[in-house]
Amino acid sequence: SAPRRTGLMENSYPPEGWAVVEAGMYRAAAISKNHVLFLKSRGIRTVVNVSLTPVDRPSLVKALAQAQIQVLQPCELEAEHRSLVSEEVAKEALEVILRPDLFPLLITSATGNDLEVHATVGCLRKLQNWCMSSIFYEFRIFSPHAPIYDGYKQFLECFDPSLITLPDEIPPWLERHFELLAEERHLLAREQLQSLPSPEELFATASDVSPLPSSLVGGLDVYVPRQAPLASKRMTAEECASLSRFEFDD
Repeated sequence: SAPRRTGLMENSYPPEGWAVVEAGMYRAAAISKNHVLFLKSRGIRTVVNVSLTPVDRPSLVKALAQAQIQVLQPCELEAEHRSLVSEEVAKEALEVILRPDLFPLLITSATGNDLEVHATVGCLRKLQNWCMSSIFYEFRIFSPHAPIYDGYKQFLECFDPSLITLPDEIPPWLERHFELLAEERHLLAREQLQSLPSPEELFATASDVSPLPSSLVGGLDVYVPRQAPLASKRMTAEECASLSRFEFDD
């Protein structure tokens, strides 16, 4: 027969929606005192509540304190003046969850509202330069039957990652991402530079012109490229426009 489960084992199980976001960072829906042993077994040091509602249930607060797991609630202050999903809330949450000194940490919501966790992780993905379709796909993984609210989609599409004030030290995986992004931009800039014509090619193009008789344009030094419109470095826009109306006698 199966071994009899002890009370300790019965109380050690993951909260709903438990998953890895990045190394040292996890996500889950609302947690209870029954999840604390599991969190401790995973080495969780910090619980970040991204809800406007505080974690204040005495049994949960006591269990977390006994497990030496601190609770941070960056979005709690002046909650009555804030909307459920806003740039201010996301900014404050991200500036906390990107601190390596708090790792391993858990992103959760005291209300169990997945949208608050989705919004925080979605803004992190934008900081990581994920495309919107991948961000919404991740939403579907954790909430397969929930609609992707138009307000949530619009919020993520408009969220500006430059609003985030990064800590002096950032997680290694994010630092590596920025390094790869810089390398990619450097390679792209080098390819664009290499695609520019060489000085020899520019000289050959510049020499492929035919002089227009100065008597036709009142002595102006004008050149007619063989396969280009009338042009001259010393001609004004008005003079160029007048050439298009110039009538030649037979």
